[in-house]
Formats: sequence, C-alpha cells, structure tokens
Amino acid sequence: MRREGRNAARHLGFSGFGACLLLSACGLSLETSRNAYLDSNALAAPSSSEAWQQPAGEADTDHRATRSLALESPQLEATETYDLAALIDVALRTNPRTREAWEAARVRAAAFGGELGEYLPYIGVTVQTGYSKYLFEAKESPDVIKQTSITPLLNLEWVLFDFGRRPAAVESARRQLLAANLDFNRALQDVIFSVQTTYFALDAARGMVRAAEHNLASAHSVEAAAEERLLRGLATRPDVLLAKQAEAKAAYELESARVLVSDGEANLAIAVGVPANQSIHIEPIETVSPKLAESVDALIDVALETRPDLAARVEEVRAQEAAARGAKADLYPLLYAQGSYGLDAWWYQFSAPPTVRASTPVWNAGLGLRWGIFEGFERRNTIREAEAEASRVRAQLEQAELETIAAVWRAYHDQRAAAKKYDYAQVLLESSREAYDSNLESYRRGLATVVDVLTAEGDLAESRYILVQSRADLLTQAARVAYVAGAQPSEREAAP
Repeated sequence: MRREGRNAARHLGFSGFGACLLLSACGLSLETSRNAYLDSNALAAPSSSEAWQQPAGEADTDHRATRSLALESPQLEATETYDLAALIDVALRTNPRTREAWEAARVRAAAFGGELGEYLPYIGVTVQTGYSKYLFEAKESPDVIKQTSITPLLNLEWVLFDFGRRPAAVESARRQLLAANLDFNRALQDVIFSVQTTYFALDAARGMVRAAEHNLASAHSVEAAAEERLLRGLATRPDVLLAKQAEAKAAYELESARVLVSDGEANLAIAVGVPANQSIHIEPIETVSPKLAESVDALIDVALETRPDLAARVEEVRAQEAAARGAKADLYPLLYAQGSYGLDAWWYQFSAPPTVRASTPVWNAGLGLRWGIFEGFERRNTIREAEAEASRVRAQLEQAELETIAAVWRAYHDQRAAAKKYDYAQVLLESSREAYDSNLESYRRGLATVVDVLTAEGDLAESRYILVQSRADLLTQAARVAYVAGAQPSEREAAP
C-alpha cells in the first residue's frame, strides 16, 4: 500500500538535487540524455532492416552471452552410466527452469513480507538546512541579515485504521505467494516429464540403431545367398543387384538411426540442464510394464484436485478478489498518528558582527485524517479494473480446467491404445521373423524368388522399427498420464 503524500513539503526543496543524483546513478551520459530528449528514435535501430549498434563511448554493458556456473561445473561424470531416476535428480538441481521458478517464488515471498511491513510504523530522518541573506527594514537604516539554519528531525507516522486496505493487500500478496510456490511445483513436474520423454526417445533411438544393425545383417545374408546362387547358376544378375540394393538401403537407414541418437542426446542434455557436448550414458530400459488407471473419470478427479498449476490459478483468482477489496477500501479515509522530534539550530548576523547563535528542541505529535474526496474518477476506474481482472483470471481458471480434463482424457486413451499397439507389435515382429527365415531358406533351396525374400526382409525390418517405436510410445504415454494428472515429484518413479 502506498504512503501517499508523506512528507511532501519536506522533500520539495530537494527534488532537483534528487533528480541529479538519479541521473548520475543511472549512468546516463550527456550525449544519451540529449538524444533522449531531442530525438528518442536515435536510441533505437536506424531502420527495421539494420541491426542495432551500441553507441561509441557507452560500452558499459556487455550483452554477449556468458557461461553460467552451471555450465562451468558439470554435474555428470563422463564415465558413469545413469538411469532415469539419477538423471531426474540431476535435472532438478541443474535445470535453469527450476531455479527460475524458485526465484519467482522468492520474489513473491519478499513482496508478501513487504506488505506485512505496512502494519509497522514509518520512521525516518529529515534534515533541512539553508542559508539566506536579506535586507531588514530597521527604523534608522536598513540592515543586511545573513542567516544559516539546520533542523534535523526524527519523524514517525503510523497508520491506525485504513478500512481494510492493508488486510486486502496482505491477502493478495499471500495468495500470489501460494500461486508462485504451486507454479514452482509444476515446474518440477515439467522438468521431470521432459527428462522422462527425452530419456525414452534416446533409448528408442538406440533401439532403432540396434534394429537397423539387425536389418543390415539380414540384408547381407540375402545378398550372400544371392551371390551363392549366382555362382551355381541358379540366380540371375538382377537378383544379386536387387539384394545389393536392399543392403545399401539398410546401411542408409543405419546411418539415419545414428543421427537420431545424436539428436536424442542433445535433447536429453537440454532437459537435464547440461551442455549438449557433455556425454550422457544411460542405462537401457529392460522391462515395460506401465499400469493404467481403472477409470478415466477417477483420473480426471485426481487431476482437478492435485494439479499444482490449477491450484495456482485458484490462488490467483483469490488474489485478484483481495485486490478488488483493497481498491474499494481506497474510497474510505486513512487515520494515522504522526509525530516528530528534533533540533532547530540557527545563527545569524546583522551588517556587522557579532553572530547570534540559538537552538531549541522541537517536537510535535497528533492524529491525522487523510481522505481523497475527488480524484478524477481514478478510484472508481481502479475498482472496475480490479473486478474485471478478477473475472478474467476466473475465466482463465475455467479454461485451464477444461483443458486439463481434455488432456487427461486424451492421455488415458492414448496410453490404452499404445499398450495394445505394443502387444500387436510384438506379435508382428515374431511373425515377420518367422516369415523371413522361411522365405530365406526357401530361396536358398530354389523354392522362392529373390523378390519374395526381399519382401519378407522389408517386412521384418519395418516390424523391428515398429516394435521399438511402440515401446517408446507406451513409456511416453504412461509418463504423460502421470504428468497431466499432476503426480507430485515425491511420488515419481524411475520408469512407469
């Protein structure tokens, strides 16, 4: 809450001096100040197509990116292999997003403490000093008087009754603090989910490499069989060329899969909060057994009750409602106690010495009432603004609830579908492997054509990729269900 009008008269004489100090403290050069007053456009880029250049002589700020302490102090051991739980623990300590949300909560905590301070009295010191020379009209002849004075004062002002201004401001600040803390919890969940998805993606990329290696080996076996049949006169040169074509395609897909591993390592590094050029060795996921909630409606109820971001939006609504109450309280007066104690010392001399010196303690105490009667409808519009803002935040909460329900609904059914697709992918791989083995053996005996075996080989290769991708999708969807439901960080597991 603002302390309006406090000691305005005492500070009036120092406004010019304060402005000079402020200008000096900001570090503004004379040239910059002149440009800002005469042509503010000179402080921006010359056109929309030219880059802004810092003026010569004003290079007091280095805008280049700097290496943070987190980048200079790696949190991962290059020779160690990490599982998902270990990487999550590192990410919660190193990812900048968690620190950003934490500092935002600390900002709100400081603001809350500041509002509590409004219940305490204001105590300050003012010192008025000056020198004057003027002509005094005496009876016989005018006298010139030179006078110097100094008056140090200890001032106190304490608001006694404000018709709800301070309680409303404190309540609003407290609700904003709660919202910031809840947003911090959601930031932790964001980081955890990001690490999970990138971990699963990297594991899948490495699975793609293994599948591509198996596919290349299968293609090489077909090519060797075709070469053998050609030497025995049982195959034609086009058969061998088709086999070589399939082998080259498998080698091409292997290199593409290796690129996916590099991309996955970079994405995981970003999620953990370490440089991408820092090696991260992860343990492969051996088992996949995610559990699905029995009812999507029950999962929606859990999300609406436990999602920290939804709870934060609720607190923002309450904060705006408290701000609206504070705006209405501004319609009423302020009752405050005020007082001061100090020393009034001065000395002066007439046209000729001696100099007269005198001093005396000065003090005052009393009650004050401050009530703005008309302020150009400012308070009325402030109330409207606060009420409209509360309605806007309330609408945001309703929209967030609808989006949460939709997100849970989609994640639930996506996980259920992913589980079925993973089962089908396992059956598909087994059937494709048997078909490939059968066609290859038949080809070697001359009972199948090279087209038959290459078709079976392509189906086997595709089924390997499908299994790897469906496995990663199932893990990701299981993590997504926990994320949209608002699982607390303390309740997380290394893998679904």
